[in-house]
Amino acid sequence: MGAHDDKGVEALLAPGFVSTDVSGQAENAGQMLKEVDALASDPNKTSSTTLVSVSLDANIATVKQRYDMKTVKTAPDGSKRNIELVTLSTDKWLNSNGVWLIQATTTEQLDYYINGQLAVHKVASAP
Repeated sequence: MGAHDDKGVEALLAPGFVSTDVSGQAENAGQMLKEVDALASDPNKTSSTTLVSVSLDANIATVKQRYDMKTVKTAPDGSKRNIELVTLSTDKWLNSNGVWLIQATTTEQLDYYINGQLAVHKVASAP
């Protein structure tokens, strides 16, 4: 995704893939890829993903993860701001003839920090 390699990302997506954000808005694969492609390159960005848990039930794997992104942005007054974005999400993977494909991703929590201060906290509503 960071390299904007649509073909590489598409190779990981199951037919009917759906991405749901913390507000409940769902996107299909094409919409998600278009959004990712629109993101500007950020030389200050560092990110990591931590697997919180993985469970397997037949041909479905449920993966809970924590994504942490940090960068530095320039504010309108010219000052530098340390930005951190932390999300918690759950992915559903499908084993299709020996190949694992992501079927759905759902963001359950989003926290946005500016200079270490929590600026935005969103939690998804239960379905």
